[in-house]
Amino acid sequence: MAINNRYDIERHKSEKYEKDRKQKRKRKKSNIMLNRFIGFLIIIILIYSFYGLSVNVFHKNIPVSIAEPGQIENKISTIGKIIRNETVVYSTYSGNIEYFSAEGDKVPKDFVVFKIKDKNTETNLTEKIDKIDQEIKTIQTKREDVSYYKPEFEEINKDIDNSIKKYQRLLGTNYSFDIYSLRNEIESKINLKNTLVINENTDTTVGYKDERVVYEKELSENEKTVKSQESGIVSYYIDGFEDIYKKDNFLTVFDNKDIDLKKMINSAKKEVINKGDPAFKIISTYDWYIACKVGTKQSENWLVGENKKIRFVNMHATQKAEIQDIIKNKDTNTILFRITEQMQNFLQFRNIDIEIIESATAGIKVPNSSVCNVNVFVIPKECISSDTKKRFITKKISGSNVRQDIDIFCEDSQNVYIKVEDETVHISDRIISKKDNIFKIKNSGKIQGVYVILGNLAKFIKIEIENSNENYCIVKSDSEYSVKMYDNVITYPKNIKQGEFIK
Repeated sequence: MAINNRYDIERHKSEKYEKDRKQKRKRKKSNIMLNRFIGFLIIIILIYSFYGLSVNVFHKNIPVSIAEPGQIENKISTIGKIIRNETVVYSTYSGNIEYFSAEGDKVPKDFVVFKIKDKNTETNLTEKIDKIDQEIKTIQTKREDVSYYKPEFEEINKDIDNSIKKYQRLLGTNYSFDIYSLRNEIESKINLKNTLVINENTDTTVGYKDERVVYEKELSENEKTVKSQESGIVSYYIDGFEDIYKKDNFLTVFDNKDIDLKKMINSAKKEVINKGDPAFKIISTYDWYIACKVGTKQSENWLVGENKKIRFVNMHATQKAEIQDIIKNKDTNTILFRITEQMQNFLQFRNIDIEIIESATAGIKVPNSSVCNVNVFVIPKECISSDTKKRFITKKISGSNVRQDIDIFCEDSQNVYIKVEDETVHISDRIISKKDNIFKIKNSGKIQGVYVILGNLAKFIKIEIENSNENYCIVKSDSEYSVKMYDNVITYPKNIKQGEFIK
């Protein structure tokens, strides 16, 4: 019995030992796997960190510009001098002015532009007439029942009562009314009644009416009308050069230096005018002219009768203008333009900044600084072959066909371009096309292009410049090989290489 117990104890110890040994082995294996995973993770982190460090240390972070839609104009900036067919009208009287025409109005011949009258005389005569009218009304009111206009008086009184009652009914309702309209309505009817009262001929008012006629005549004589002598456009901007700036002698606007210094144009419109003062002017035709000076080389091919587009810089307006005359000189030509529209918008100007737009080119705009020139050899695409390794050409050398691997710098629809510095192609090389024709390299040439960033790599793209100014150029964009809208273009490509990594 004791032996059996001892055997059981030994067996239990053995089983426990074996179980502990297996658990330790399992834990050890798990720790090894965990350590391997941690080690692998650390390696990944180190690789990523090294890559990020290499990007920051070894690769370029350079300025770029966006290829965007734009327009470049070939324009000539100069000062234009406005010439109109204008006549100044001077006042022949002194007095207060009442205007009947506004700035820029079109008026017919004999239109009353304004009236001149002595304000004190007018006030005195008007007061006398008003006093006579009051006397007549007092007399006539007393005999209203026997008046010739009694039926009209009764009708007017009835209309006034009806108007008042109508507005009384609206009080306290949701309908709104204008009290001033009621007042104007009643005053209109009262004035009509007063007119009938004053104009009725009776023995008791004859003396008053004769006196009233005298005062009315004096009032009429106090009022002088000033009319337009011809049809046209009225303007009150008068600068004193209306008789100097003429189409037939437009060169004189440049001969007199005092005219160049004259900038201000004053309005003749005022409340009181003196005899002999300029009152207004009439522009009798809708054609107006601009004289200006343009460099001889810039205008050497211009012809009379041609149309140009003129921009008025400060007005932000553009007009079509016909060349009316050209006076040629050694350094500058004097040009006379004729314009037929919108003269009213320029009545207050004499000298004005203008731009003569020769041409305008629209397309993709890139900075001039991004354009570079590269020396290349041009090879037709029909001479290019390829295999799984690389593209190549076949040269004819001493009667044998020799393969030459090449690095194509850029291409378009017809040709590929190989950099001269690669030294894989040389002048006088004879290249065999796919149709067994011989293409001979005669010389090298320069191509223009820009570097764009595609997938963080610099790629040279050949371009055709259609127009340019001091800062930008317009690139032709009708080819799949050209710059595309919104490409990232390297602004300063000096020392940039094809395929270079760009941040």
